[in-house]
Amino acid sequence: MAKRKTLGKTLGTGLRPTPSHLVVQKKLDTIRKQNVARHQAHQATQALKDDILRAQMQHTYQSEHDRLVGSSTQGPLRQHALLRLAELKTLLRK
Repeated sequence: MAKRKTLGKTLGTGLRPTPSHLVVQKKLDTIRKQNVARHQAHQATQALKDDILRAQMQHTYQSEHDRLVGSSTQGPLRQHALLRLAELKTLLRK
């Protein structure tokens, strides 16, 4: 039977090997670094998604504002359209 590598000292025959403190600490440090890297990647992905959504919403608001302004040249707008135009101006900070 081939001998298996153990991480630390053995306590006796039939018992599991106990890993040394340094080996355990190294494993925990590796896991912690991986978790931090995974967290940073997730944050970057979320930030990118938020930026894309914000840009899409701004474009949608701008398009709606332009359509309402364009339709106002053909005649007076109704009350709900005027309210929406005012709301869009505040959203677009105009």
